[in-house]
Amino acid sequence: MYMIFSLVYLLSLVVTRDCRRIATFDVIKPMFPAFFFRTSFLVPISLISPILFMIWMGFGDFWFREGYVKETNVWGVVARLSLPLSAFSCAFIKNRFVRIFCLLLIFFPVFAQTSRAVLLVGFFYYVGLFVRESKVTLGQTLIFILYSIFAVGFALEYRYNEAQGVYGNLSTLFEHGLSMDLLVFGVNYVFSFSVYLLGYMLEYVEYDLNIFLIAINPLPSTFLNIDHVIDNAKINKYAPYSAVGELALVGEGCLYMFAFALAQFYSLLERYAMKKSFVMALLIAALVSLFTLMSTQYNLRGAIRLIYYLMFSCGLWYFMRRLRLRR
Repeated sequence: MYMIFSLVYLLSLVVTRDCRRIATFDVIKPMFPAFFFRTSFLVPISLISPILFMIWMGFGDFWFREGYVKETNVWGVVARLSLPLSAFSCAFIKNRFVRIFCLLLIFFPVFAQTSRAVLLVGFFYYVGLFVRESKVTLGQTLIFILYSIFAVGFALEYRYNEAQGVYGNLSTLFEHGLSMDLLVFGVNYVFSFSVYLLGYMLEYVEYDLNIFLIAINPLPSTFLNIDHVIDNAKINKYAPYSAVGELALVGEGCLYMFAFALAQFYSLLERYAMKKSFVMALLIAALVSLFTLMSTQYNLRGAIRLIYYLMFSCGLWYFMRRLRLRR
């Protein structure tokens, strides 16, 4: 529900006549050196994720392979973590041709994986456009909504195909297209699958407490026994545990305490940010919305990292703001 609320909130900004008063880019620009917003700097930042994806996948698996994504290594993990940064930074590139070209380079490695992460490319690029322009147009919003529906339907329909990769997925797309029934099913899947997953976990899963301890540990995966989480925190090959289910299996008290603490933490951050910087408040809302969605469909380790990113982002913003005020 929070995700829906956030999307409605963004849509309301489209039709707000005085949204130029927000001036989000004018707020964020003085916080960073001038070279941060030059094309020569933004292009390499935008290409971090696709380059890491290519190192992980190799051109052969990127272009064509049989079956779903290969086993993830450290390159794949870092590539996925850097995906939001790359997509968000891409929106600030001034030259339209270069911007679209970089966006396609970000999109195709994720497209080759037949992953629902293609949705994140559009989401963070859309947020970046809003921050840069201080508004989004109705056309941009409609394109984002249509892209989101396509991304979900594509990932669900094509992930079980034998032929995958860019060539395999494009060939299937041009030959067979997308099933309208599966597009509707995809949207329903995103918002209702978590209910069935949670019920299954509470009924049948015997939870390993070590998975919980690794999940809440803020250290990078390299320093932890992350293979234990990868191998065990899932219902089957394609369906990981949900963060809500994991917390509930630890104990109802743990679930309620976690939800209460997170709500209080978010409320304090949002109230403070709204007084100081609208763009920071928007970033907080975006990360919490994404956490809300991920906590119902992805394991606790994957979801809780967004909270650590939020803490880091807010700490960096507070430090930069204090540094700027002292000048």
